[in-house]
Amino acid sequence: MIKNNVAIKNNVAIKNSVAMTCCVFLLAGVSWAQPAKTGPVGAESVSEASLSTSDLIGVWDVSLYFAPDQPPSATVMEISAVEDGAVTGAFYGSEFSSARATMHNGVVIFSAVTADGTGPYAHGMRMHAPDFIYGQTLSTGRDFVMAWEAKRREEPAGKDE
Repeated sequence: MIKNNVAIKNNVAIKNSVAMTCCVFLLAGVSWAQPAKTGPVGAESVSEASLSTSDLIGVWDVSLYFAPDQPPSATVMEISAVEDGAVTGAFYGSEFSSARATMHNGVVIFSAVTADGTGPYAHGMRMHAPDFIYGQTLSTGRDFVMAWEAKRREEPAGKDE
């Protein structure tokens, strides 16, 4: 019986390790494929030198895809600062408890953690063009993963005048 308990504990530990590794890759935005030199469909082509992590700063209108057969719901992501890779902001009304951004092959890679009463949410995202972000969110408390897209909110005309 003790041998079976050890085997069960080892099996659970392996599964937890694999799950954590998958989450780390999700959050880091790691891709095994070579990145395209142009942005994804719907995003304009950008050169590697044209983006920086500070391009994240702004208000973003987010389309959340909870189910593939349902229309997206909407929320807002606000990013107020990016300093030495640390990001300040909020997603879906929850402040980032931890958030980091970096560059990889001309793409801004950004990960953040938020939480609500159901538990933590891990958000991973990539910016291939200055006004568009592809992302995904993992909810450990509500047991789902969801794709989303964000478009930079346009500033009202005449704001700078």
